[in-house]
Amino acid sequence: MADTTIQLRDGNNSTFPVKARLLADGSYHLYHASQSQVLLPDTAAVDMIGTTMSKFSDGFSGPTLTAGQATLDSLTKWYITRNTGVTVQQNGGALVVTTGTTSGNEFMMVGNTGCTIPQNLIATLSMTARSANQETRIGYVEVDPVTGQPVPNANLVNFFSNHCAVLFNGTSTAIVILETLSGSNPTTKTVSIGSQTASTSVIEYALEVRPEDVTYQQALADTVVTKVASGGRISSMVPSPGAVYAPFFWVRNTGTATSNVITIQRIISMDIQELQVEVGGGRGNLAASQAIPVVQVASGTPQNVNASIVNASVTTGNNSSATPLKVNNAATNNLTLVKSTAGRIWGGYIVNTGTAPVYLKLFNATSTGGVTMGTTVPVVNLPILAGSMLNMGSIVDQYGLYFGTGIVYAITAGPTDLDNTALTTANQVVGAILYV
Repeated sequence: MADTTIQLRDGNNSTFPVKARLLADGSYHLYHASQSQVLLPDTAAVDMIGTTMSKFSDGFSGPTLTAGQATLDSLTKWYITRNTGVTVQQNGGALVVTTGTTSGNEFMMVGNTGCTIPQNLIATLSMTARSANQETRIGYVEVDPVTGQPVPNANLVNFFSNHCAVLFNGTSTAIVILETLSGSNPTTKTVSIGSQTASTSVIEYALEVRPEDVTYQQALADTVVTKVASGGRISSMVPSPGAVYAPFFWVRNTGTATSNVITIQRIISMDIQELQVEVGGGRGNLAASQAIPVVQVASGTPQNVNASIVNASVTTGNNSSATPLKVNNAATNNLTLVKSTAGRIWGGYIVNTGTAPVYLKLFNATSTGGVTMGTTVPVVNLPILAGSMLNMGSIVDQYGLYFGTGIVYAITAGPTDLDNTALTTANQVVGAILYV
């Protein structure tokens, strides 16, 4: 991929040098010749128009090759950046990676086509084992726009700068980890996602990367089942949208590990183009004829719902699956189980008739026994001022507030997360919580 220096003219009729790289898919990648940065619309008034298209795809459909250097040479869409003691073979339209058992074994490949955020990555693969001393990542990593090589992390040894990935480690096949890193932070952000799998089944893993968050979901490959509703999301540490990225696959043994065979059938990376549209009547039109029919999923079973969106609250018809739970406080900390399995708080109203504020604390737990007041940190801690009403619909989006384990609430007199001060007067906090 040769680079060519060209001249562009800005809005002041002045020229400036830009390098153009011809990529494998026939498109061009532009970057500032002096700054090695991707050229995006800026004060130079350069207009770039994009379309939704496949930016990168590899189905490893070449000829079957035995493990060894010939196989690595056949990976023409990838840079092999690390390769120690791991056996790699292209076989039957799949890339077969055998990790071995030795500490320090690792293999990393990085796509040779750069992209920018927002971007969507889908990887279809299967695994034969999970080892406590083995890490397998697949996702996006920041790359140098000139060399295409991963940008090292100055504060995290043997690691890289901006990235996000699906991480498999440990011995449990029921947990997948969503991992992100922004800039050269010394630590990564991780969210463990239960009820997920990484096993001998061929599964499609999907990462959606936007400037505001990174989300994850998965589904069995080659089926019509919907992707899991309980996926994962990270918004507190998101890779910088100003960097250049490429898909990557990285496996390494951090100690003596169980040998694992990872069979990758396909990796694809696509643009995400966002459009803002007005649906239905809009602008406060509440006519029944303008209502939008939707499907609400509860416990994996689609439920037909007739719904109209009114001031960010959802008014449901007679097929709604939301369940109301009456709230009426006692002179205690009011630790109460709402739901013993995963669910969502959908809305509701709670009124504080007292003369002092109270605080509604929501926990992710399967029972009240799973919450130790004064120790367990709530998911959210909501104040209800004296003589005021809390509209639960105003604090959740259209998808509700999700709890992956279960839902428990408490009402206390103190504002801190770990406060356990009992209310002194019964029946001053009344209302209902809607949940599914």
